[in-house]
Amino acid sequence: MNILLQPCSGKLAMSHFEDTIMNGVPLGYFDNKIANNELQTLRDLNTSAVKVWGFVPGKNTRDAAGWNKLEAGDLVLFSAKKEFFYMAVVHSKIHNKEIAEDLWGTDDTGRTWEYIFFIKEGKQISLPYLPTILVKADGTPYKSNHVVQGAFLLQGDNAVAMRKYLEEKEGASFDEENVEPTETDEVTFRKSIKDPLTVEDAQKELEKVSVEMKNAPVKERIKVAKMLVRNPKFARLVKEKAGYVCEVCGTAPFMQKNGLPYAEAHHKSELAKTKIDNPDDMICICPTCHKVVHFGTEEELKKRYIKKDGVRI
Repeated sequence: MNILLQPCSGKLAMSHFEDTIMNGVPLGYFDNKIANNELQTLRDLNTSAVKVWGFVPGKNTRDAAGWNKLEAGDLVLFSAKKEFFYMAVVHSKIHNKEIAEDLWGTDDTGRTWEYIFFIKEGKQISLPYLPTILVKADGTPYKSNHVVQGAFLLQGDNAVAMRKYLEEKEGASFDEENVEPTETDEVTFRKSIKDPLTVEDAQKELEKVSVEMKNAPVKERIKVAKMLVRNPKFARLVKEKAGYVCEVCGTAPFMQKNGLPYAEAHHKSELAKTKIDNPDDMICICPTCHKVVHFGTEEELKKRYIKKDGVRI
């Protein structure tokens, strides 16, 4: 797996990021603009808004060479001010100058970001760039003041070192979208827990799982968290315990057409900013707060927490 370090600083770059990463480009925009097989690949994302980015050709063709080596499944780390702030997974890529000019225009030299790639849903992270963990072609490490200028594709040992840094420094920001339990994992896990009948039963099982997973690797904790939150019995009891009221902002649930209250179950292990990764930390959450958890900043999330005695919790 390669890792692309993608600088994204300055007003223009952040404007592009807002337009075609955070907001995305409507899938229908690509109709009649790309080949049918390329369009079908985008449809496989199963989303109405596609996240798009691109490189300019580069004066020494380095950027184009990096794009040629970029593969589906590679990680992309967007950075600004020597800090990675967004992580995503490459889905596919195309070379299309016309689309790039339409989406982003041209830079002050007349070039456009024509080496395009599409990404799967990403997530916010907060991690300083540590260049000293990387080595140059001659085997010497980069200096601590190294700055990434232009797209920088890490391969081989450098990619491994960066991946290890991501996991060790901010384990909960591990690429959760790319970690899924297998069918065997699901069967084994279901056999290891008891189906709860009451809120108390659910809490006991959650606490038991938490103790068992305390020292487990990050990947295993993510898998367990996903299996728990997708378990309809546990999710329902977690929401019933909270009265379907959001445990972040305190918002009451809305009533569905079927007459039942609506709320969502969320696992705090996905809150990378809180560093909480115990499998028993499931909460009831409203749809808006759930979106903020995944796509908002830490500051925006803090603003939404309910107050107790005038102090936000």
